[in-house]
Amino acid sequence: MDPISDCEIIETIEKLALTAVEMSKTQFDIELDFSEKSLENVEEVLSRFYKTIPKGITKLWSRGPSESQLNSVSIIYGAYIGEVIRRHYGGEWSQEDDSGIFTLVSKEVTMVPSSKVYKRITNGPEDNVSFYYTVFKTKFAGQLK
Repeated sequence: MDPISDCEIIETIEKLALTAVEMSKTQFDIELDFSEKSLENVEEVLSRFYKTIPKGITKLWSRGPSESQLNSVSIIYGAYIGEVIRRHYGGEWSQEDDSGIFTLVSKEVTMVPSSKVYKRITNGPEDNVSFYYTVFKTKFAGQLK
């Protein structure tokens, strides 16, 4: 398979991020507008996804989202979070192979927002994405743009 071009990566990420906006609105009645503040709304959406995953003994008889569904949601909302970061602090999207994993790179900072989203959905509030963004801003914002 031929490597994906930079233009195709940007187009793909933008489509994924807009899917997050649409999904949040239609499924949860939550608005996303690419503002830094909107990441609190993303956190609310991911909290709701987390609650759909059976925990403890209920795993034995309850079926939650499939691994494929979790990966799709992670990629979609990871694109949205990455786009918020890129739009406010700069950066370049890249894809190392055809794994579907996109990284946001700027100077010496490399982020994989979809991995953070996956952790949030599967681990719960301890992996809060709004807090992740606050830490990012505090630690790395001076290195970007």
